[in-house]
Amino acid sequence: MISLTAFHQVKVIQTGVFSKNIILELNEDLTVTILDAKDLKIIKKKNQVEKFEKNFDLPKLKVWFKKQKKPNEYEFESGTARERFCEAINILKDSVEDSQKEKSVVKLKRRATKEKSTEKFNIFTGSWNMGESTPPDDLSPWIPRDIFDIYAFSLQESNYSIPSKNEEKKSSSCEDDLLERFQSHLGSNYTVLAYQSMYMIRLFIFVKKSLKDAFSSIDSNYVMTGVGGLFGNKGGVLISFKIDHTPVCFISSHLAAHLENVSQRNQDYTSIVEKAKIGLPIFDIFNQFHHIFWMGDLNYRLDVKRENPIERVVSEIEKKNYEGLLEADQLTLEMKEKRVFQGFIEPHPSFPPTYKYDPEISMKFSRFIQKSIDLTQYNVSVQKSIDLTRQQIGLQKKTNQNENNQNQNQNENQNLNENQNLNENQNQNQNENQNQNQNQNENQNQNENQNENQNQNQNQNQNENENQNENNPKKVSFNENEIEIENKNQKGNFDHPRTYSKQRNRIPSWCDRILTRSFPNTKIKRTSYSCCDDIRTSDHSPIYSTFEIETLLPPPPQSIFSGIVGLLCGIIISDLKGKDLKSNNTYLTFKASFLESKIDTSIVKKTNDPIWKNSDIPNFINDPDLVKKNDCAGWGIISLAKACEKDPVNFTAKISKYTQSCGKITGNVQVIWTNNNDNFENLLRSRNISKKGKKQDKKSKTNNNN
Repeated sequence: MISLTAFHQVKVIQTGVFSKNIILELNEDLTVTILDAKDLKIIKKKNQVEKFEKNFDLPKLKVWFKKQKKPNEYEFESGTARERFCEAINILKDSVEDSQKEKSVVKLKRRATKEKSTEKFNIFTGSWNMGESTPPDDLSPWIPRDIFDIYAFSLQESNYSIPSKNEEKKSSSCEDDLLERFQSHLGSNYTVLAYQSMYMIRLFIFVKKSLKDAFSSIDSNYVMTGVGGLFGNKGGVLISFKIDHTPVCFISSHLAAHLENVSQRNQDYTSIVEKAKIGLPIFDIFNQFHHIFWMGDLNYRLDVKRENPIERVVSEIEKKNYEGLLEADQLTLEMKEKRVFQGFIEPHPSFPPTYKYDPEISMKFSRFIQKSIDLTQYNVSVQKSIDLTRQQIGLQKKTNQNENNQNQNQNENQNLNENQNLNENQNQNQNENQNQNQNQNENQNQNENQNENQNQNQNQNQNENENQNENNPKKVSFNENEIEIENKNQKGNFDHPRTYSKQRNRIPSWCDRILTRSFPNTKIKRTSYSCCDDIRTSDHSPIYSTFEIETLLPPPPQSIFSGIVGLLCGIIISDLKGKDLKSNNTYLTFKASFLESKIDTSIVKKTNDPIWKNSDIPNFINDPDLVKKNDCAGWGIISLAKACEKDPVNFTAKISKYTQSCGKITGNVQVIWTNNNDNFENLLRSRNISKKGKKQDKKSKTNNNN
């Protein structure tokens, strides 16, 4: 059994009950022991933790214990300490409940070892503007089953009328109905992790039940951008969580519509980024999540400034000239100019534009409807054959009438011209024979032309079906195994391609998109990106994209408080330089989940290209929550993936604040492991790195790594 006591000791500086500093010790059965911070004497023991509530603006926590109506409120030494305590509760809670059922010993799973520090996860992301229509019962053409570890569904315009299954019961909400549909489709091996709705914009996250212990720190929120930010018809919903030790964020959005509103779409995007309060509020979403998956109806259109734009675009789509069409894609152009989605990645779509189609009837066909459709098709073919025979009969009647008229004319001419020569009569007979032959040839040519037209129509339909099959996604590769994802035709499904609507002059466009943004040196691979034209209840076709990512496994408990076991880890940053920074009086703050506190440099004044001496980079412990958003000129990310080498490695951190670029920081970084504090101090001296700052602290000068 693994001892968790050291892992869950956190210092509390203030509580509603105790006036002095204490230590909360969370034990393996979710009970809490309160210790005196000085001599570690037990002050009080609490019952099992039932639930807790965070205050993200302050490092406070409300904890409800069993058989206790009111919560205990604690203020922790730092936000990091509070997060550790909360994560410990989340990790232990399910394990304790399972152990009580099975009467087994609690053991922590999914921990990093010397042999293995990462884990692979497969992710399915799907987005669909439902057009306020009831979805089909069968979602298999869009969503494959039992393949992925995580399913994320982004929906827009997702309100529709729900028929009551039982007259006595009231119909459920669309959110409940969609949850039931997704759960029924994925099956009992999956469970909903989180979901968030705002009016008709929704986001659902489902995960494998067997991997539920890998997810923690779940948070959600939404941002309204419709009509001055007061209505939820446009905007975005967000869900964030940790997969093992890797934070990720999923966003479902619906931006401003219409061809001419490009700047409004850009503003909607900016508002979502700036107003999103999720995860740690001290950072924006770009600087706290390893991966961001942004999905939805972004509404960027194809801006074709020519005559008959719809006909021109449809013609290029039939030729599969998608690269040519992307030259007129508003999102592609705006990203090139860095006005929107800075740092996001999206491969060029290899599928036709998913908007705007003519919606068609539901994919669910009853036997009666199917028979009526078959009968209608049969009647149409019979009617065509009847029309052809009528045309042939009409032509024969015309030829007979012509012959009779000619005979009458001949008799009249003979009566009037009895004295004409026999030679003239013979010539007249020859002309009559020639006319008859010409009429027969004309009838034969008309019949042949009709047959050729029928054959051409059949060949066109065959070619269209072949082209549609070519557009369907074929294979997705995961872990050296090929998994087929095919849009198989169902009974009652359509055997012809979707037709674009010409109503309101809506140009077909790639409105529905899936983009990603990731930290440097993280591992993510997009394994597919396509659409599903077999679901036709909306004027949008659903899209999907699949990914494979590597997550960091949580560290073993012994390394959380490494000072206790004698192993020290130091992060040495040197040769710091700034370039084109927005502020001319700049200092840097270094903060991370594995640092016990934040670290501030000295201030370099009156320059936008500051240079810090190594002695200006102190190593002291301070309150990490004193940094205010208003004081922040921007954030940047330093990757430590390659820093655990013998020599320092160079880094470049691009600084940004929300959607604005704020310059860059360069320098050297190195991670040092040692069990001798003297060795670490000698290394600091050799590189002229200071251990003190203006706000000196007499506490330990070495940062512990978890």
